[in-house]
Amino acid sequence: FARWRGAFWGVLLVVQLAVGGALGAYAMGFSGDTLAEIFSSRDQSVQAHVRALRESVEILRDYPVGRGLGTAGQTAQRFGAAEGVTNESWYFQIATEMGALGMFLWVAITITLPVVMLVRYTQTRSPWLKALCLGIGCSMVGYAFASITLHAWENLAASIIYWLFAGFAVSAPSLERTWDEQAKLAPAPGR
Repeated sequence: FARWRGAFWGVLLVVQLAVGGALGAYAMGFSGDTLAEIFSSRDQSVQAHVRALRESVEILRDYPVGRGLGTAGQTAQRFGAAEGVTNESWYFQIATEMGALGMFLWVAITITLPVVMLVRYTQTRSPWLKALCLGIGCSMVGYAFASITLHAWENLAASIIYWLFAGFAVSAPSLERTWDEQAKLAPAPGR
């Protein structure tokens, strides 16, 4: 927004959002005590996260090459795998099932895909393909952060659709060249 409308309008929008958020928090009764309670380590949710994190680290230490597919997450819960575990994060779930190497490979994919999408964005002219590349790259950044505490990729329908569009985005320059070649071969209207 700041790029097309000017920095003043971008700053004004941020200030409006901050004031609106502060008024909303005040109306809902948020206070310093509420904020302290949210970040308290005595909260049962925080303690459960710490236990899950500790258990995930212990599993990775005891099984550095993984325990096998289906021993963590929803699959373990659904099919009652012996000693199935729900890890603290998607990264630890991959480590539990496929080991440290699998987790590092997933981290590499997570870091590399947004960079590839940015490169693909610069290699295309179509505004639709540019939007696709930016959307996929930014979505991966969001998934990377969400996966720290959530099993974001376990939603199979969302994962399949995401990787389908990621495949389109990776091949965006090739798609654009194919479309250009087909347009050259098409007969002109009225002939």
